[in-house]
Amino acid sequence: HKNYYFIVGPEIKDVIENYSYLTGRTPLPPMWALGYHQSRWSYSPDKRANEVAEKFREEKIPCDVIHLDINYMDGYRVFTWGLNKF
Repeated sequence: HKNYYFIVGPEIKDVIENYSYLTGRTPLPPMWALGYHQSRWSYSPDKRANEVAEKFREEKIPCDVIHLDINYMDGYRVFTWGLNKF
């Protein structure tokens, strides 16, 4: 058994609105997710990440996220945290 829907409207924006009413609207991501993300292989030692964040603030450069990549891990194993490093 299949359902077929014919979505019509006088203009394409009306068709899209009717379609999204049927299927649901996509939520917008949080504002920080749309901002600048700083990333590199590693910030080691851990205070290097703080230095990078401070430099962004000093230069008044917006930065919403600093990714730590893989060096924070214990032995590069996922879902671990190297407590001796960070």
